[in-house]
Amino acid sequence: MRNIIKSVLIGTLLSVVFLLAKDSKVAENSEYHSTLININQWQYWQRSDGLSACDPHTEEAGGIFPRNTSNLIYKDGLIWGGYVQDPSLDKPQLRVNGLQFDSGMQSGNIVIPGTSPQPPQAADPANPKFRIYRVRKNLFTIHAGQLRNEAADYFNIIDSQVTESQMDTIRQLYLDDWQNWPADLGAPYYDRNRNGKWDADYDEPGIVDADQILWYVVNDLDDVKSDSVFFSPSIGLEVQVTLWAYNHLDGSLGKTIFKRYKMINHSGYHIKDMYFGIWSDPDIGDYSDDACGCDTLRQMAFAYNTLHSDYEFSTSGLAPPAVGYVLLQGPLIIKTDSTGLTDFKRIAGFDNQKMSSFTYYGAVSTPSYNPQSGYERTQAQYNLLRGYQPGTDLADPTSFIFRTGPQCGQATIFPLSGDPVTDPYGEFGDIDWAGSSMVYFDRRMQLNTGPFEMAPGDEQEIVFAIVGGLGEDRLASVKQLQDYAPVLHEFYQSLVDYEPPVGPVPGMEEEDILPDANAFVLGANYPNPFNSYTNIKIQLFDEMNIKIEVWNTLGQRIKTVFRGTKQKGEHTFHWNGNNELGVPAPSGMYLLRMQSVAQIQWRKMVYLK
Repeated sequence: MRNIIKSVLIGTLLSVVFLLAKDSKVAENSEYHSTLININQWQYWQRSDGLSACDPHTEEAGGIFPRNTSNLIYKDGLIWGGYVQDPSLDKPQLRVNGLQFDSGMQSGNIVIPGTSPQPPQAADPANPKFRIYRVRKNLFTIHAGQLRNEAADYFNIIDSQVTESQMDTIRQLYLDDWQNWPADLGAPYYDRNRNGKWDADYDEPGIVDADQILWYVVNDLDDVKSDSVFFSPSIGLEVQVTLWAYNHLDGSLGKTIFKRYKMINHSGYHIKDMYFGIWSDPDIGDYSDDACGCDTLRQMAFAYNTLHSDYEFSTSGLAPPAVGYVLLQGPLIIKTDSTGLTDFKRIAGFDNQKMSSFTYYGAVSTPSYNPQSGYERTQAQYNLLRGYQPGTDLADPTSFIFRTGPQCGQATIFPLSGDPVTDPYGEFGDIDWAGSSMVYFDRRMQLNTGPFEMAPGDEQEIVFAIVGGLGEDRLASVKQLQDYAPVLHEFYQSLVDYEPPVGPVPGMEEEDILPDANAFVLGANYPNPFNSYTNIKIQLFDEMNIKIEVWNTLGQRIKTVFRGTKQKGEHTFHWNGNNELGVPAPSGMYLLRMQSVAQIQWRKMVYLK
């Protein structure tokens, strides 16, 4: 559900827009850049300092599912903690940081790694290069309806209010990120010419055939921000974040966002007993009737509604959905040699860590998590990462217990691990809201994996899927998560062997061509790339006035190929690489733009002299 806009940073991105969206309501004075994954059933916001599921227009719930209905996620993110082998007496060795209700990170990478005792140095977070980069595979053939939906999401308006100028803005933002893709910082791409480096005019941003990709980099070297979240000193970590999704509306891929955090230890010190925690504050519509749980078989934490109806979704005629976090790849296990000393080099073929525990808490109930400030917050969070209740005693932490089922009262690191679909009242397992389980209405949950160790310069990754379930009732929504989780595990394993494409980007066909709804089709030019001339083939479904132009990536028109009226049917035009003055244009990427009164289409082409 859309709210009143506060602000969103567009900043320098708008300097290259073809037609500035003057009627947009997006402010340019925000401290951060925000954008979203929205190619399938999700609308899921990200902020350039790492804050996740935060709608920039409201500063509140930013995980909407199904799209244009209500929220499943108020905020979520990744939390980490471990013992930094820093001999300094000025800082505690146990340190925790991450992304919770706020971010302990700043934009940008670490440019100079630390070497004991010299601390690492971060890049300037104000550099406009450190934004969120967003691309989509069908950028040059994106259907007008999808582009309109994207503009409505971005500018926080309804589809009918979207202007052609705003649609051009979205297209140009995509193009700018494509052309300036930060492969040098670690952003994934297809090395299509297999020369081992990024070539903006030839290579392609991409990962595992995804249709939409977000990428950004943050670090924890701002001690003020680091201290503000968990009252803990910085460690010296660079975190590269990749999100991707597929252009589906049905099935598991239509309801899933994939997320990868790549952590690089630039502290200059070893880190021991480190954990990752996938944290979420799920709000299934109204926050007052939520429950959560974990599924150890499916490596999943999930949240669902305790009532058969939720006002936020019933207004759309829907039963309450559910949300799951499925761990697909945990950190790598590190080898210990025969002397008992740790070999911090990762060993090929070793297994990845699995889900090591599940923890949860409420705002004021038992278990609760209420340290207001100070180092106690670090201790409480580290206990949660290890699978204990959020107390401050690290040597003798308080265990979670089963609250329902045959094991009621026994200690566990996997509380709420029963199956609410087959056992909603907790007769055979531990179920939220059943028996003596916590009854306070709000929930925060955390799927943990660890422990592991990191040497200076070492890298670790965690990959998980955020999946929405929507059935005929609240438990059918949970059942859908249970059905989807094994499919997502299998799908992700198939991506391990994904073979990146080679050669020029092929001409992509227009999606969902309907002659009665589209005035024309702009075909893929051929050859592409070209070095002397290229053919431009179009199809008109009626006689019309059209304009065919060539633009460069700065938003400048350099050649009008045709302007006038053509009869219904197929037509072919040519461009020889010259501008309006007859001078050959520089080699590089260009855009073919065709426009009628009712429609605009684009194609990418590469000119190589």
